[in-house]
Amino acid sequence: MIAGGSFVAGQYVYTIIREQAQAWRCLSDDRPEFQGQAPYLFVGSGSSYYLAKVACAYAIALGLACQAVPAAEVLMDPDLWLPRFNSIIIISRSGTTTEALLVAQLAKRYPGCHMAALTSHQASPLARLVHHVYAAESSDDGTVVMIRSFTSMLVLIQGMLSQLAGAKSTECLTRYFPEVFEQASVMVESLFRAEPRRIYVLGGGVRQGIADEGVLKMQEMAGATAFAFNPMEFRHGPWGSLTKGDVVVLLAQRSRKIYEQELLADLQQRQARVVLIGPAMWFAGLPQPLTDRVILPDAVSDLEAGPLAVVPLQLLAWKWALINGQDPDAPRNLNAVVVLKHV
Repeated sequence: MIAGGSFVAGQYVYTIIREQAQAWRCLSDDRPEFQGQAPYLFVGSGSSYYLAKVACAYAIALGLACQAVPAAEVLMDPDLWLPRFNSIIIISRSGTTTEALLVAQLAKRYPGCHMAALTSHQASPLARLVHHVYAAESSDDGTVVMIRSFTSMLVLIQGMLSQLAGAKSTECLTRYFPEVFEQASVMVESLFRAEPRRIYVLGGGVRQGIADEGVLKMQEMAGATAFAFNPMEFRHGPWGSLTKGDVVVLLAQRSRKIYEQELLADLQQRQARVVLIGPAMWFAGLPQPLTDRVILPDAVSDLEAGPLAVVPLQLLAWKWALINGQDPDAPRNLNAVVVLKHV
């Protein structure tokens, strides 16, 4: 409780995390088919850029040629990026982020460049600049940090890309959310019996952008020290700084099980505390059970499970903020929308 009142710090963000699957249910399967041709360029800023990275990895797995870059890179060097792509997908929760709007305006100068917006606001300025709009209207967070907007837009873009590639999305994710949330709640309470010095989140492929997003949530809400790395790259220097006070979160995947389990054994020898987030089959054959874990459903492929995989990281960031005496509902030094004045 905050002194002098009955308001509970972080209660709003906690509620958004807990109830975000309701926004997923509101997403329509009747979405317009994207008419743009490959190669595709995904752009965004902050969380929206990390969403672009996940979407790009997802598209590549479906056989689509694409790349993801920060919107600012396109803004700074439009002639380097825009002529190389037939289609650009611009991601912005608000649809008012300066970089996103400027990229859309620049893209209009390149004949044949087909544009789409992924946003939470159908009637935003960005939506008026593009050919197609994919809007998760029910997902706006009403707060600074992106929570349900991130996962909802990810559900939406995965459906759009599956349609584009002629693939089928698998299981409905909402049915599995309660169990994942409950496991994550238990894991977080156990983990923070002793506050970590630093947290490293490891994820590759479709989990690399998820790892980035999880770390960003920790930095935004908790003002804490956290880093994201590709799992196999972690051996190449970063783990030199590991101490007993650090936590490593591994976003595990079926196809990478052999390599990731070997990495897990190496991490355990270095005395770091390890949290595993991955499908049930990944844990089969481990020599000893892991107490800090969140098991994702085997019925959902690694490719499709991104919205579920990010939920434990959101909760972890929220709890770390409270432990640090921060209010996740009012993070320091941040605005919900970045608007540049000198452009």
